[in-house]
Amino acid sequence: MKNGGAATRVILWLGGVSLAAVVAIAPNRVQAGTLPTSTPTLGSNDCCQCSLPACGVPSGGGCSAGCTGVYGARCNGGSGQCATITPVPLVSNTPTLTPTLTPTETPTSSPTETPTRTPTGSPTETASLTPTKSPTSTPTDTPSITPTRTPTETPTKSPSGSPTQTPTQTPTPSPTSTPTPFRCCQQLTPIPACINLTIGGCPSGTDLVLNAVCVANQICGSPTPTFTPTSTPTRTPTASPSVTPTATLCSNGVLDRGEQCDDHNLADGDLCPSDCKYTIDKQAIRGNKRSPAHDKSGCQIEWYVAKNPAMDKDHFGLPNEQQACNDGDAACDFSGGVDGMCLFKVVACVNNSKSGLGACQAKGLSSLLILGPRPDQASSQAVRDALAADLTTLQTALMRFEDPQNPAAGYTHTPPIADGLENLCTQPFNMIVPLAGSSRRVVKIKTRSANAVLPVARRNLSTLKLLCRAPH
Repeated sequence: MKNGGAATRVILWLGGVSLAAVVAIAPNRVQAGTLPTSTPTLGSNDCCQCSLPACGVPSGGGCSAGCTGVYGARCNGGSGQCATITPVPLVSNTPTLTPTLTPTETPTSSPTETPTRTPTGSPTETASLTPTKSPTSTPTDTPSITPTRTPTETPTKSPSGSPTQTPTQTPTPSPTSTPTPFRCCQQLTPIPACINLTIGGCPSGTDLVLNAVCVANQICGSPTPTFTPTSTPTRTPTASPSVTPTATLCSNGVLDRGEQCDDHNLADGDLCPSDCKYTIDKQAIRGNKRSPAHDKSGCQIEWYVAKNPAMDKDHFGLPNEQQACNDGDAACDFSGGVDGMCLFKVVACVNNSKSGLGACQAKGLSSLLILGPRPDQASSQAVRDALAADLTTLQTALMRFEDPQNPAAGYTHTPPIADGLENLCTQPFNMIVPLAGSSRRVVKIKTRSANAVLPVARRNLSTLKLLCRAPH
């Protein structure tokens, strides 16, 4: 369909052109990441609150029947609620290991006492040593030395210089770790959901839970200790011990270097694969039907859909561009039961260098354009509202990518993506596919991207189809 004479497109970022300028040229496109502002009448910067629960963008200056207008708000696709706050970047908590070394020096003196005399030409002078249980040297011409600590007397016939003491220091380091406190934001309704938090506060509709992390069943739970420091002191007079913490592993609930996700377990088919990587060795969805041996652009953006035990496969044996789920199937529907819709958990990853597509090279991302879902093509107001919520959610998600080589920075990268920043992924986000009286419905996520190769960039069209079916 057409809308205002031009196909509706949502621009996240395109080349080096200002987003505001693109909107001025094509007013029917929705600009990614622009926060709505309050206006005196219901418009695109306001929100319609419906009872699905669902929400959407007003159409024609008003809301559909059964929905209430909320000024200066935007639709939160994850909760189906109109919210009047700016979305807070959802970042994972990465405990910082700060061992505090407090060595205790306990020197044990083991001096070597060598009583000596300087022989002269007189044959009548003779040094006499009489070692006892309490060592004491008694030379004829040299005064005896009584060290204050436990001495060890080693008499020798060879004259030497003055006696010396060689203390042996035994450092006792007491390393302690002070990790950053775990914080988790918990949502219980309409569906359980949680996020890990390191900065800022929890989003509206969620509660802060201290000393907890978001686990696989979307509940804030107790964290698992991430390291066990061990002491390796260096036996030197200056006592310089070092602390070597135990390496952290996938499934500890914390994003470590090299990980694209970590949901606190080693299971497959949930929000994070068992190896904590979405795009390794052809386990992500390319969104096209080209042969993987000749796919030169599929690594620009790839998708992951949480589905147990595994995603549906295509005729190449790779994850298919269409993923199906039955309403109420807990293996893929995260809405919590049979409720006339399927709630998929989706992840997007860009500029992937380890996807297993040998013909495709990660060369950055100069543009990323959202072409779907299309609320304007919906068959009913209920479906239109659901697709509008999906569009807002997708728009927000594709502005927040995490670099696995610098997980402490959080989900802070926004397209364009520079060459050298590889395998960046979003957090899992919700995509709702409503049945709305039908036995099956498909929602299409469609993007067009281009790499950063000059002067001619290679383009890619990617489509992810989410199919929801009524329960058998």
